[in-house]
Amino acid sequence: MRPFQSRPVGNFLGKDADLTELLGDAPPRTEPLVPGGYKIVGGSTYGECLAELIKNSSASHPVLDGKLRPLTVFETATARIQYPELLELGLDTCTGVAYSSNGKFKLIPISRELCSLPEDFNPSGLQINYSSISSGVELERDNTYGRLLSLNEVLAHRFWLAGFENNLSKLTEYRDLVFNKLAERQNKSVQEVKGMGVWLLDIPQSDELRGVWLSSININSSVSCDYGLDGDARFLLGKPPSSGVST
Repeated sequence: MRPFQSRPVGNFLGKDADLTELLGDAPPRTEPLVPGGYKIVGGSTYGECLAELIKNSSASHPVLDGKLRPLTVFETATARIQYPELLELGLDTCTGVAYSSNGKFKLIPISRELCSLPEDFNPSGLQINYSSISSGVELERDNTYGRLLSLNEVLAHRFWLAGFENNLSKLTEYRDLVFNKLAERQNKSVQEVKGMGVWLLDIPQSDELRGVWLSSININSSVSCDYGLDGDARFLLGKPPSSGVST
């Protein structure tokens, strides 16, 4: 079993929270590392991590079809607002991005396909029929992807708005948390720093589904929508603060 590694976002690498120092070389198994009663569930692939999550019993954690599901982007970000220490960890979600071979893509807040991946699933992406994906918000590629964003750009970014289900108040709160942390670390003003970039998969040859990973503050709290499902994964286990997201 391989150790946790720094996860790439786009074309650059950043160092995530040093979980190997806390947990040793193996991916974590439901360790009580974080505040607010949350635990970290980990695995060497998304499917393995999901299987580990489902093994747990929790009356408060969100479920889908009677089984525990990973938190969404919105739920994870809302947990970070309540417990800013969670910004130190990169976290996977059940939010997915469906890519079409013609360049279109959809953000799916709760991806049933991701929530039902088998434990032994090992390809980097799940092959899908894009036209059959009825849920989610279809978005367009533009020059706001693949780079870090300014303070003002975040609130106008369609990906972040869709990920927060158009809850502008909560998105503003999360953005302010992230940018204040970045400004403090970089000894700059919030207007000078950049963060919360969104990285997409290059247009695939065939329709494909990937998960959305929220990076740590060490990687500017960006999101990677191109990381392979065959890479190491970690989920939050616990009751998310009220976010309005249905189970």
